[in-house]
Amino acid sequence: MTPKIYIDETLCNGCGRCITTCAEGSLKIVNGKARLVNEALCDGLGACLNTCPQGAISKEETGHRRDLITISIQTSASPPLPRTCIGESVNFDQATDLRHWPVQISLLPIRSPLFRDAHLTISADCVPFAYRDFHLRFVAGKRVCTGCPKLDDIKFYEGKLEKIISLNEIRKIEVAYMEVPCCGALPRAVSAVRKRLEKSIPLTLTRVGIDGRIIESKTV
Repeated sequence: MTPKIYIDETLCNGCGRCITTCAEGSLKIVNGKARLVNEALCDGLGACLNTCPQGAISKEETGHRRDLITISIQTSASPPLPRTCIGESVNFDQATDLRHWPVQISLLPIRSPLFRDAHLTISADCVPFAYRDFHLRFVAGKRVCTGCPKLDDIKFYEGKLEKIISLNEIRKIEVAYMEVPCCGALPRAVSAVRKRLEKSIPLTLTRVGIDGRIIESKTV
């Protein structure tokens, strides 16, 4: 069963903290109480859970949204598996294409030689798990940083990335993000940074579907 958010109105005091943490805009204050006003947008991840000082928000199980997701996946053909996944031997000890460490946005240095003349991939945390050829497409020959725009502080990310982009000679940027609503905050943040810095760095926005396919990739 897929979880959705349940709000106990007897506990809710209408403080509104959960509203500010909901990236999808599913929650609103109605008659002094927080309410789930758009269940279709709610992804059920529950970023609002830990922000409620009254403990009024919890998850409940429902089959409604799972039915929709299952239909979507079953009616779209999956990409063919490589032969090595079917019968041939696989070299699990093959070296990674990653050429630097760390990769988390909060841990990266602001100024570093690794960014010199770099093609920078800024990826949402879920993309490497959803997109099978992540290393070939987004890592090989590039510098990589990752973060979750839903669970982490997107304003902190925006400020950190602004410093990295302004202080280093970055040649090109690609943002890889999932099709879920909360992930859209990442390309918006990077686009805002580039606009403020007035830099003509090519920016590619690549959106990945929950089925692992690239839905859209455009350079702006």
